[in-house]
Amino acid sequence: KSEVIDLQQLGNIFSRCRERTDTGLSNFCFYFWIRQAAGDACLSSDIRGFTPFQFVVEPVDTLAVRGLPAVLNCSAASDAPVRVEWKKDGTFLNLVADDRKRQLADGSLLISAVVHSKHNKPDEGVYQCVATIDNLGTISSRTACLTVAGMKTKPSRFRNCIKFDTQNSKLHQNQK
Repeated sequence: KSEVIDLQQLGNIFSRCRERTDTGLSNFCFYFWIRQAAGDACLSSDIRGFTPFQFVVEPVDTLAVRGLPAVLNCSAASDAPVRVEWKKDGTFLNLVADDRKRQLADGSLLISAVVHSKHNKPDEGVYQCVATIDNLGTISSRTACLTVAGMKTKPSRFRNCIKFDTQNSKLHQNQK
């Protein structure tokens, strides 16, 4: 047996549920009100309220100076707790193992002193912010190239940086 609940009735149920919670929509509350309105119609316990989840700030291409700090900004917003992690060149960073890099409270990545030499360029690369809400999902920011300024680099230009667009499977290259 199944019953049809029209959209207006569902909207009313949603509104009553939202009014009864202090912290926004409760998945249990939403399910409870739907079951109450529909009697004991066959409804899945997987019904969940919509949880807004988006990036407020995403990282941008950054020109850093050797020996100075650099920040890649990132911030995600949601009613639910958000966990932010960072990738460099497609691999998740281990911030516990690298004492020069740490994540700020808003999710941004701080490199305390950029390292760069002829044969050692551990900070240059393509960075990406990844935000996760447990039991809901993950979103990935745009990629951002961190380039370290050299003696001949003009501050207004970036050296070549190759980015891989995972959605379109294409390579993009910033030109001098």
